[in-house]
Amino acid sequence: MILDLDRLQALRDCCADEAAFIRLQKVLAIAQFNRPAENRRTSVDYPAPADHPAQPQESRGSRLLQGVAEATGQLLMGDDYNEAIARALAILGKTTGVDRVHIFTIEPHPETGEPVANQKLEWVRESITAHIHNPAFQSFSFSSPSATEWYRAIAAGQIVSGLTREMPPEEQECLLAQDILAILVVPIRIDSELWGFIGFDDCRTERQWSQDEKAALSMMAASIGGAIARQQAVTALRQSESRLKKIASNVPGMIYQFLYQANGVRQVLYASSGCQELLELDPQAVQADFSLISSLCHPADRDSFEQAIADSAAALEPWNWEGRIVTPSGKLKWVQGFSRPEQQENGGLLWDGVLVDITDRKQVEQNLRESEARYRAMLDASPDLMFRLSRNGRYLDFKGNAASAHVPREAIVGHYLHDVITADVAEMFWHEIQQTLASSELRTCEYSLPEATGLRDYEARIVVSGEDEVLTVVQDVTDRKRVEKELRDSEDRLQSFFNATFETVIIHDFGKIIDVNPAAEQLLGYSTTEMIGMPVMDLVAPSYREAVRRTWQSLTSPDQPYEYEAMGVTKDGTYFFAAVCAKAIHYKGRSVRVAGVRNITERKRTEAAIRQSEARNRALVNAIPDLMFRIGRDGTYLDCKAERDGDVLLPPSQLIGKTVYEVLPPDLAQQRMHYVEQALKTGKIQLFEYQLRLTHNRASQLYRQLTSDQTLSSEVSATRDYEARVVVSGEDEVLAIVRDITERKRVEHQLWASAERDRLLGEIALRIRQSLDLNEILSTAAVEVRYLLQADRVSISHYDANGVSVVVAESVAENVLPTLGSVTDRSIYQEVQTIFERDRVYIVNDTEQTESPPVLKEHYKQYQIKAGIAVPIMPDGQFFGSLVVNQCSSTREWQPFEADLIDRLATQVTIAIQQSQLYQQVQALNAGLEQQVEERTAQLQQKMQELQQLNQLKDEFLNAFSHDLRTPIMGVSLVLKNLLNQSGDIVPITRSIVTRMLQSSEHQLQLINSLLQAHTGETQGIVLHCELMQLGLLTQVILEELEPLVVKNQAMLKNLVPPDLPLVTADPLQLRRVFENLITNALNHNPPGVDLTLSAIVEEEMIRFNFQDNGVGMTQEVSDRLFERYVRGPKSRHSTGIGLGLYLCRQIVTAHGGQIGVYSTPNVGSTFWLTLPLAISSVAQANSQEG
Repeated sequence: MILDLDRLQALRDCCADEAAFIRLQKVLAIAQFNRPAENRRTSVDYPAPADHPAQPQESRGSRLLQGVAEATGQLLMGDDYNEAIARALAILGKTTGVDRVHIFTIEPHPETGEPVANQKLEWVRESITAHIHNPAFQSFSFSSPSATEWYRAIAAGQIVSGLTREMPPEEQECLLAQDILAILVVPIRIDSELWGFIGFDDCRTERQWSQDEKAALSMMAASIGGAIARQQAVTALRQSESRLKKIASNVPGMIYQFLYQANGVRQVLYASSGCQELLELDPQAVQADFSLISSLCHPADRDSFEQAIADSAAALEPWNWEGRIVTPSGKLKWVQGFSRPEQQENGGLLWDGVLVDITDRKQVEQNLRESEARYRAMLDASPDLMFRLSRNGRYLDFKGNAASAHVPREAIVGHYLHDVITADVAEMFWHEIQQTLASSELRTCEYSLPEATGLRDYEARIVVSGEDEVLTVVQDVTDRKRVEKELRDSEDRLQSFFNATFETVIIHDFGKIIDVNPAAEQLLGYSTTEMIGMPVMDLVAPSYREAVRRTWQSLTSPDQPYEYEAMGVTKDGTYFFAAVCAKAIHYKGRSVRVAGVRNITERKRTEAAIRQSEARNRALVNAIPDLMFRIGRDGTYLDCKAERDGDVLLPPSQLIGKTVYEVLPPDLAQQRMHYVEQALKTGKIQLFEYQLRLTHNRASQLYRQLTSDQTLSSEVSATRDYEARVVVSGEDEVLAIVRDITERKRVEHQLWASAERDRLLGEIALRIRQSLDLNEILSTAAVEVRYLLQADRVSISHYDANGVSVVVAESVAENVLPTLGSVTDRSIYQEVQTIFERDRVYIVNDTEQTESPPVLKEHYKQYQIKAGIAVPIMPDGQFFGSLVVNQCSSTREWQPFEADLIDRLATQVTIAIQQSQLYQQVQALNAGLEQQVEERTAQLQQKMQELQQLNQLKDEFLNAFSHDLRTPIMGVSLVLKNLLNQSGDIVPITRSIVTRMLQSSEHQLQLINSLLQAHTGETQGIVLHCELMQLGLLTQVILEELEPLVVKNQAMLKNLVPPDLPLVTADPLQLRRVFENLITNALNHNPPGVDLTLSAIVEEEMIRFNFQDNGVGMTQEVSDRLFERYVRGPKSRHSTGIGLGLYLCRQIVTAHGGQIGVYSTPNVGSTFWLTLPLAISSVAQANSQEG
C-alpha cells in the first residue's frame, strides 16, 4: 500500500505520539511485505474457517496486521464516512476471525446526564444474530457495579478482554444472553476524550488475545477516532462557511478585497453579491478587471479616488473615500468606501473593506444646505422686525432696520416693553409671551402704534426660541389692503393673458379637462363648454394615446414638468402634429397641470424636406470607404457613416446623440477631444493614430496578444488600429475621417505577442491561486480560462467515489445553455477515465465529425456542444475532476498552444485546490481549540457566580438568626445574673419576670420551630389535614383573637369578608397561621394607627382574600423578594423574626393549590392577596341549588 503525504499526515494525527506513529509505519510495512505479490491490492477478503482452527501466533498476528493496514486505508481513502467505517469493520471481522464486531458511542443521557452507550455500527458473520436494531443496546446504562468497572477501565484508556466463563456471574449472564464466549473491548478516543469503544465478540470458541493483537487493535481504534474527528471538523467547517456566506450576502453595499501589487497591478480579489446592486456589475467581472470599477468614477472625482488609494498605500492608513460614480445604466450615485491596508510579504498591499451607497445621505445633506441657505437668505432679505424677548418682557436682541423700528437700537436692547411701547400694547405683549411659553405654540396678535405719519398697524408672531425666551417677528400690515387689491388686479391681468394668447392652453388633472382658453376653441373646433369635463385623452390621436400615457407614468414627482410631441385630433377628425409643454400649478385649491399646445404640422413638413436633402448628401458620402464622424464641440456625435455596423462600437442609429465619453474608453475619449479642440482652435487638419476594442471584454485583448502566427479569429478582429484625420466642417463641429490600418499594425504586433504569452499565463495562474476558498478558486479558474480562450462555456466537474459527476464551477457566454449543478451518472465517468488514460488533453474540433461513445454524443447534443477540449484535475495523483472548454456557436480548430495553455492552467488549478484543502484543515483545528476555551471559561464563570450567591445567602441567614436568638438569651441571662447576685438561698422573683422569661423562651422556640418547619416543607413538603370548612367563620374567630394586638398597635381593622363564602377543602390550623402571619406583619411593619381592611371575593373557581393597609408600603424590588426564605420586610419596628413567616405562608398556600402575592406602593400602602380553590365548583353549586 502506497500512501501519499496527506494520508501519512492523517495517520500521524491518529497516533497518540511520535513513537506510536513509527510503530504504525512498521506495521504497515510488515503487512505489505508479508502479503503475496499477487494479493497486494487495495482490498482483501480474509475468509475464516467455520470451526476456528487454532492458528500459529505468528500467522494470526501477520493476518491481523494486514487487516489493520487495509482497514486504515479504507478510512483514509473513503469519501463516505459511514461506508468507510463499515468496510473497515468487515475487514477487521474477517481478519480476526471473530463472529461480531461493533462500535458503541458513549455520551451523557439527555435527562440524567449519566454516561450511556449506544450501538452505532455492527458487522456479524453469517448465522450470528445481529444486535444493531436491538433496543437493549441503545442508552445502555453503566449503573451496575460490573458495568461501572468496565466503564472506568475504558475511560482510563484500558483494553477490556476475557473469557465469559471466568467473569463474575452478573457479567456472565449479560454476555451469555448474547451468545458471547470471549470478548475484547478497545476504547476509541477523540482529542484525549473518550468517544466510545469497538468490541470483538467470539460466539463459538473461547479466544485468548495476545498483547500484540491488542496493540494493533488499539492502533486501529485510534485510526477510527481520527476519521471521526476529521468528519466532525469537515461538518463544522461547512456550517461556518455557510454562515459567513449568508452574512456577506446580507451586508448592505459591497464587501471586497483589493490587491495592489508591488509592480503596480491592481486587482479585486473578492466582491460580494452586493456589487450587482450597488455598481450594476457582476462580481466575477469586477474580480476579473479592476478597471471596470475605476471607469465608473465620475470624471470630477476620479483624481481624488486615485489619490486616496495612493495616500493610503503610502502611509498604510485606512482608506476612506467619498465620491460619485456613474453606473452602466447611467445612474449617478454617491458611494463611500472604508478599508484598512495590510502589507503583504511579497511587497503588495491588501485592503479588506466595504463600499456602501450614500446617495440618500448626500441628497439629504445637499437639501439641508440648500434649505439653510434659503432660510438664511429669507431671513436676511426679510424686511420684518425681529425681537428676542425674555419672560419678563426684556428685549434681548433686535434685528431690522432702525428706521423701520423708528427707535434706535440702543433704546431697545436691554430695555423692557413698558420702556419702548405704549402701556396697553406692552401689557398685551407680556400676556402673549406668558401664553406662548406655557403652550409652546405659535401665537399671533395685531396691534397699533402711533407714529409721526399717523397710526400704523402691525402683526406679531410669537414663538418659543429658548428657555424662558421668545422670538417675535413684527410685520407692518398697514398696506395689506392695498396689496390685496393689487393682487386681485394682477389676477385679472393674468386671466386676460390666458384668454388673449394665441397658443392653446389646457388645464387638466390627467383625466378630465378643467379649463381652456379661447385659442383652444380655434385649434380643436370644440366650444369651451364642450371641452370642460371632456377626457383629455380624447384630444390625442388613438395611435399616440399609449405613448402619452407612458410619458405621464414616467413622471417621478407630482411637480415634474414634461414635454413631448404627439398627434392631436380636432372635433371634425382632422389630425395635426402638436408640441406639448406642461407644468404643475395649484388651480382652485388643487394640484393640476397647465399644458401649452402648439400646432407644429408645418414644422414637421419642413423637417421632412430637410431629411430628404440630407439623404442625397449622405449618398455621396457613403461612396467613400473610410469611416466618417461629425462631432460637435462638446463631443456629441452629430452624424456617422460606416459601411457595416461591425466597423464601429455602436450601430450609427445608437451612436448619434451620444458623446465620445459615453462611447469610447476614457483615455481615447480624452485624446479625441484634444484633437477636436485643436482643430477648432487652429483651423488646421489634425492627424493621429489610435487602437479601438470593438468589444468591452478584457479577455479579447489578452487572447489577441497571445495569438501570434495564427489567423486572427472574428472575435479578435474586433480590435482594430485606426488613423484619424480631424478637420473643421462647420461652426462648432468637425469632420473626423478614420481609416483602418489594422493589417499594418498586426505585423508589428506579432513579434511582441510571443514574449507576452508566458507573462500573461503567469498572471492568470496567480489570480487563480490567490484565494484559499475552493469554490472561489474553481469559479475564478472557469472565468479566466473562458476569457483567455474566448470560448462559449468553461466548466469544472467533480467526480465522487461512485463516479457521479457534478458541475461545480462554470463560466458561460450569453445565450449559452448553462450546465452548473448538472449531474451525470457513472457511464460518462467510465468513458472519461478511458479517454484520460489514453490522452492527457482530449481535443474535439468538430463533435459531428469525431467518433465518440454514445453517452458523449448524447452529452454533446444535450448541451449544444460543437467543439471542445478537456484536461483532468488530479491533486495528489487522485482524479478530482476535469476542466472542460466548449465551443457551442460553431466548430473550432484548437491550436497546439491552446492545448498547452489549458493543460498548464489545469496544473495551477490543482495546486490551488491542494492549498485550499490544507487551509481548511488548519482552520478546523483553530476553530476546535477556540470553542473548547470558550466552553471552559463559561463553565468556570457560572460556578463562581453560584458560589458567590450561596456565600451571600449563608452570611445573611447567620446574621439574622444569631441576632434574633442572642437578643432574648442576653435578656434572660441578665435577669438571672441579677437574681444570683442577691443574698440568701431563696431569691424572690416576681410573676412579671417569670412571664417575660417564658415569653422569651417561647419566642426562641418559635424561631427554631419556624426554621425546622421551613426545612421540612422544603424537603418533605407541607403536610395538610384537610376538611370542608367555611372561611368566613374562621376569619371572624382569628380577628377576635387578634383584637388585643390590634388595640395595642392603635390600629383600625375592618372585616369585609362575606359570612356566606363557599366551602373550601383546607387545613384550618395551617390557614390560621397564614392569616395571623399576614395581619401581624401588617401591624409590625407599619407605624401605630394603621388602617387594615380584610375582604374576600369569588372569581374563576377561586376565593381571593385581600389584606389591605395604608402604611409605609415598599418598593417593587422588595416586593419581588418578600416571599423568599430569610427575607424580612423593610422598616420593621419589631424585627424579631428570621424572615421565614411569609416564606411559610407561600408554602402553605401553594400546598392548598392557591397563590399568594403583594401589590405595594411606597408611602401609599400594601395589599397582600391569596387565592384558594373552591371545594365545589360554582357551576355545580348553581345546579344543586336549582335542583
